[in-house]
Amino acid sequence: MRYQGRVSHWITYWINFQRKLQRIYTKKGSSQFSAMQRTVDAWKKYRHAWYKVFGRRVAYWFKRLERAKKTNTYAYRVVRRYNTRYSGRKSRATIIRELRAAERKVYYSKKPADADVTTMSAKRKEYVALIDAGVKKWTAYIDKEKKGSKRYIWGYRRFFWYSYWGIREYQRGYTIASVKRLTAQKGKDWKETHDRLYALWGRFNKDKDGLYKRSWLYRALTGTEYWMRKRFAAFLNPAATFKKGPWPSGYCYPLDDACKKLGVTDNLCGKCEKDGSGWKLTNMEGGLRWGGKSFDDNQNGKGTFQAMNICALAAYGNKGKVAKKPTKDCAGKTNYKISGQVHWFGNCAAGGCKGCTNAALVTDGFDWNKFASGNSCRSDSDRDAVLGTVKCFFA
Repeated sequence: MRYQGRVSHWITYWINFQRKLQRIYTKKGSSQFSAMQRTVDAWKKYRHAWYKVFGRRVAYWFKRLERAKKTNTYAYRVVRRYNTRYSGRKSRATIIRELRAAERKVYYSKKPADADVTTMSAKRKEYVALIDAGVKKWTAYIDKEKKGSKRYIWGYRRFFWYSYWGIREYQRGYTIASVKRLTAQKGKDWKETHDRLYALWGRFNKDKDGLYKRSWLYRALTGTEYWMRKRFAAFLNPAATFKKGPWPSGYCYPLDDACKKLGVTDNLCGKCEKDGSGWKLTNMEGGLRWGGKSFDDNQNGKGTFQAMNICALAAYGNKGKVAKKPTKDCAGKTNYKISGQVHWFGNCAAGGCKGCTNAALVTDGFDWNKFASGNSCRSDSDRDAVLGTVKCFFA
């Protein structure tokens, strides 16, 4: 069987050799060129017949060895390799060829049939499944290597290109769907491209942890993401903007680069600004808020636990790790021009009930949802004026 397996390789070698002779020693359109082409076609026909006969024989012995439970033998491994190659498996080139043919049929049709669109989508998934197998392989490889080593960089290049090919394929599908106005398919391809882009950038950000900003790898990952954001601009998250609207989503400032530079994780719908050695959040149009509720208009002045806890929530996010504790310089200020909003309960003295935001300073992993709302430890429907500004300082 191993000899017969090599025959297929020799046949392919001979066909390629005949093509080379045809290309070098004959001129296209001449009788000699046509004669050589008939020879090549005859060998290709013979190779197809050989694949069919040999594949049938391999499938027979593969099933027979599996039924006999001889799966831990050298013979089984040889037959399994041939079975994968010759029996019941499409080659990568065949899958790509079928996909491109389906694409052309859809693209050049005046009104593409639903069946043709479905076929194109299925063929694309089949091809991308092969690409994803490469992504999985090289992800496992780089996870085992030391970050920044030669082997790590070598594997990372391959991981990136497999990821990029998957993104590019769905971008290609999105382009075809846009031109032919295939609304449903366009949405699916956009989502696939978008999700793959952000998954890759998430990996970039994870791998940048612990690297110097001037290191080659850090600059390579940052530059690649910048280039891809330009290349795939149509698939980025829509930019959040400050818009009018009802509470709690209206009049909400997005978390922008200014906030990120100051170390703000959740801006509480406020505008981020530097304030001396710290920073402040301001929203005079709608008020600061979190979880659909504002903050208590009592006990929010300088040095209060409520102001310090609001700063911890903004800096580290809900359930975050409090790396640096807020100082007594933290202070909030109520905007009495906007009133009648639901709020978190904070009108208690230090040491009050656990449901009060002013009872004590929060610790690592705090859950803001466990605080009460209104003006009672048991929660009620009380409404207050909103918190307009909070200044935060950390030590």
